Amino acid sequence: MSNKSSPNDSTVIVQHPFDGSEGSDIILRTSDNMEFHVYRVILSVASPFFKGMFSLPQPLSDDVSVPTIDVPEHSKALDPLLRYCYPVMDPVISDLTVLVDMLEAAMKYEMTVATTMLTNRLRTFIQREPLKLFAIACRLHLEEIASLAA
Repeated sequence: MSNKSSPNDSTVIVQHPFDGSEGSDIILRTSDNMEFHVYRVILSVASPFFKGMFSLPQPLSDDVSVPTIDVPEHSKALDPLLRYCYPVMDPVISDLTVLVDMLEAAMKYEMTVATTMLTNRLRTFIQREPLKLFAIACRLHLEEIASLAA
């Protein structure tokens, strides 16, 4: 993921489609200061969590800048997770740690489709890391994956 500097030098903007080149109406800023320019409507369709958040009354503001929401996730998890929600190619995930971080965020934000797809991706790690996958599946209450990894 190559990054370009934003006007604020301590923050970087990620690759297309989250770089703001196609516009956006909200920015998600990750724990590592990556700014994802996204659309509320896409997040609302993908996530009841965000749909509820965006339906709350917002204070009136004269500020014309795009609102920014700080999220605790790292960009390595948020970027591929958002790609599952956007009409772009699904990312290839070969790192179990990144996959688990994505899955935890998908569960947290109630992204049902992404949660199902990522849970299914866990199966590809059963042969390589069965014990680690078993522990992860137990922690995340994924009984079927835990049974397969046992």
